[in-house]
Amino acid sequence: MPSILWNGQILNSDTPLVLPDSLTVRYGIGVFETIRCHHGELLFFQDHIERLSAALNTLTIPVLNTLCEKKLSEQIMHLLQHEALNNARVRLSVLSNGHTPPHCLITCSPLPEPFVKPLSIDFSAHYGVWASPVSGFKNINYQHYLLAADEAIQKGLDDVVLLNQHGRVCETSISNIFCRTGNTILTPALTEGCIAGIFRKQVLNTLQQLSYDVQEVPLSTHALLESDEIFLTNVIRGIRPVEFIRHKQKDTSLAQQLTQYFQKYYSE
Repeated sequence: MPSILWNGQILNSDTPLVLPDSLTVRYGIGVFETIRCHHGELLFFQDHIERLSAALNTLTIPVLNTLCEKKLSEQIMHLLQHEALNNARVRLSVLSNGHTPPHCLITCSPLPEPFVKPLSIDFSAHYGVWASPVSGFKNINYQHYLLAADEAIQKGLDDVVLLNQHGRVCETSISNIFCRTGNTILTPALTEGCIAGIFRKQVLNTLQQLSYDVQEVPLSTHALLESDEIFLTNVIRGIRPVEFIRHKQKDTSLAQQLTQYFQKYYSE
């Protein structure tokens, strides 16, 4: 049976942990980070901790010494060693108890199988994102993303694009989104409501080094549809090229180039 780490203690994954007075249980208040472990290394871990700390401060969840980068890294590696995993998806969840110290839950699992083909996507017909001071974090209340992912499956798609309250492009159910026209690359600004993706940050830095004109802007559906190329970014899955959006075929050359650039983090 898999194990979990609950407030620093290793437990069986079937251990009852539901706390009726927890604000996470009652209202969905809490945050999480999804971290890729590659050959025993927690990728971009400092960036994860910085985003987690910002989320805790915004949600006024007390920050404990046990949530510091060094201690969390040690706890995660302890769990990975216990589970005999060298390549893994790690989920670090902080569950709110109001003004009392939060609970910390760490789980891990094998990495998903890599995508081997470009994606087919469309716009979500039902779900969107409301840009707010908390929309840049990975909130425990994640139901609209899960429902959007299910919508994609029901439509026979690989993913769907979520719009914000202004009808502009925000992100997909599990990824940040970029589009390229010529040498110009557009991606929704964080003020548009998308999650401040850890891998998004890495890709932005790399594109600037490659001398592309990179712009974080309000992105219209028209600009996305008329672009030459679209690709998605996700810290677990890396770069995912989009071949079709609403049956319009797109180039995938830059996505393939970026995939090679980041191969050291995503090779088996």
